[in-house]
Amino acid sequence: MATKKLNILVVDDHAVFREGMVSLLSSFDFVNRALESDDPEDILTRIKLNTIDVLFLDLEMPKISGLDLLDQINELELHEKPKIIIVSVLEDKQSLINSYKRGINGYIPKSTSKREMLRLFERLEDDDDYYSNNVSKFIFSEAFKPSTFNKSRRNKVLTNLEIKVIIYNCYQYTIKEIAAKLFTTDAAVKTHRYNIYKKTDCKNMVGLAYFALQQELITLKDIETKEPEDVIERIFRR
Repeated sequence: MATKKLNILVVDDHAVFREGMVSLLSSFDFVNRALESDDPEDILTRIKLNTIDVLFLDLEMPKISGLDLLDQINELELHEKPKIIIVSVLEDKQSLINSYKRGINGYIPKSTSKREMLRLFERLEDDDDYYSNNVSKFIFSEAFKPSTFNKSRRNKVLTNLEIKVIIYNCYQYTIKEIAAKLFTTDAAVKTHRYNIYKKTDCKNMVGLAYFALQQELITLKDIETKEPEDVIERIFRR
């Protein structure tokens, strides 16, 4: 897991939920400290001091909304912004869009399991975003808007390996998992991903999901019903 032990802050207005999250996070050996708060001033102070690596944030709170808190965090002059994960009962498209526009690194439900939480941290360690299955569907459905990409670009700029990395990325595979599938190293996958971002003008997993759908590499039905290997096989049969 992570080489650096993480300091984590859980922000929610329900004490029982905060305490449960802190207990879960504290059980991970890669966590240094798991803290909790519902006080906006305390939260911003901790972030200003650059003592928080990952922030779990609820959207609906009486003292300050999660979106307003995100706005205030974005106004801070920080040496390094913490990774921000929305933890909410809200899984509607508008909540996702409003959060994403403010710069988040993930969006998960409050019912998230320990197993899914571990996958989230694996994605963060890879410097990727992580979204729950339902939220991922919203992301993919958004990509069916009119394309902003030139469809002729794919065959000109992407190698076969890069296309495979994109497909596995759409299924939220970690770098280690992609490397195992492609019989290569983590470093090689990171290099492929760096090249993909440069070639497609994408910046993260969400952007690549948009790209893959708009370039007709993958469909929403594929994500719901097929394995990535099935999609890859179909692509290279064309």
